[in-house]
Amino acid sequence: MGVGKKRNAGQFSFLSSNAERNNQLNQTEVNNLSIDSRSSINMPLVGFGTYQLSTEEAERSVREALNAGYRHIDSAEGYRNEAGTGRAINASGIARDDLFVTTKLFPGNEQRGAPEKTYEQTIETLKKQLIELQLDYVDLYLIHAPLASSRLAQWRALVELKKQGLAKHIGVSNYNETRIKEILDADLPMPEANQIKFHPLNGQPI
Repeated sequence: MGVGKKRNAGQFSFLSSNAERNNQLNQTEVNNLSIDSRSSINMPLVGFGTYQLSTEEAERSVREALNAGYRHIDSAEGYRNEAGTGRAINASGIARDDLFVTTKLFPGNEQRGAPEKTYEQTIETLKKQLIELQLDYVDLYLIHAPLASSRLAQWRALVELKKQGLAKHIGVSNYNETRIKEILDADLPMPEANQIKFHPLNGQPI
């Protein structure tokens, strides 16, 4: 399973100002930002995350990230800023095949007062996200967390979205071994990626 690394704009808020101030990344550094991983989904090793950004901030930051050489953009329904991300991608002039766009389904959670998405709602959610992102498909679509009791129905919907060509690859996020085993026990396809938080203050078992 692939594990994507992303940089949240909140952690790297200096990117936009640095890019505007000097824009001195040499070609080798630009190439390094777009090197593909060795996973089967050819995900670039480094991604730019849009968590905790307003729509306007997302547009500006993603624009500068793409100018700086990033080719993997990580978004999510729950970030509520995908319209800005979409505007930046559309205005970049970068060929679609040269970009890798990840986004995520907010699954809902009844215990927290958020209605859980059904199979049908999961299908419709990605279609709406694609409109905001101004894309025909995403490279990777993830269930953001195993919060919903309907998570297997949601996973079945992701399998269907891949069949429809609306997502090239599908996966999960913040899943542990037990939750992944649920998918396998239901005789459903294995997730192609599990995106987890990993940094010096938040170690994860391998």
